[in-house]
Amino acid sequence: ETPHGAQVIDAPYLSSVPEGLRQALAARQGASVVFADVCKAGQSPLATHAVTLQNEGALMGRCWRLAAAQPTYNPLGSFLTFLNEDDIVKAVLEVVRAYDDERG
Repeated sequence: ETPHGAQVIDAPYLSSVPEGLRQALAARQGASVVFADVCKAGQSPLATHAVTLQNEGALMGRCWRLAAAQPTYNPLGSFLTFLNEDDIVKAVLEVVRAYDDERG
């Protein structure tokens, strides 16, 4: 947990939503969520987790985003298509703004 109340959860279990993630979400009702996946968007396991959690109602009333690698070819020697810190920061700022906008 960070000084700003952000909690980082490493969920390497990819086959289905880890029970620990479900428990963490249940314990922090209304908290915003950023799924940061190193896989390319459209192929990212966390996208599947996000949809599953949304369908189960675990993300209802929450601001959430998925930050994933760009869905494109990665030229040899280029790191542009990898998930990076800027992608994650952008997603976090988006959920913070959305949270603030919803709460007035």
